[in-house]
Amino acid sequence: MGQADMFKSGRLTHTMLARYVYDRMRQLTKGQQMLIGRSPDGVPDFAIALMK
Repeated sequence: MGQADMFKSGRLTHTMLARYVYDRMRQLTKGQQMLIGRSPDGVPDFAIALMK
């Protein structure tokens, strides 16, 4: 989970993961590519991984 858990809460949400992938892709491609995606309206952020 590591770096994608931006709040170091031991809980990874789909929004945190999307943000991490977006930032990392821009970093690796020096801004030449970016992730485009969107959650449907009304879908709350939810955990996809938990750490003990």
